[in-house]
Amino acid sequence: MRIVCIGGGPAGLYFALLMKQLNPAHRITVVERNRPYDIFGWGVVFSDATMENMRLWDRESADQIEVAFNHWDESNCTSRTTASAVAATASSASAARSS
Repeated sequence: MRIVCIGGGPAGLYFALLMKQLNPAHRITVVERNRPYDIFGWGVVFSDATMENMRLWDRESADQIEVAFNHWDESNCTSRTTASAVAATASSASAARSS
């Protein structure tokens, strides 16, 4: 199968990786408008549910992500001078890095 993926962000690249793992005969092209190593100052956040789904399809990548990312179970919300813990879905995230 020939596949063209428009967008080389995290979702596009991971989709391409999974499709190639599913069938190495797939011919996959990823089209990205930005130059290699361009970054825009944001990171990537995955909920625990997303990490579990990743683990089902691609344990190796999920394990590498889990080791490299920061993980937290709750967030704090500050309004003026009051800080409150917010019940949230546990998440893992990476910060954008410049090269």
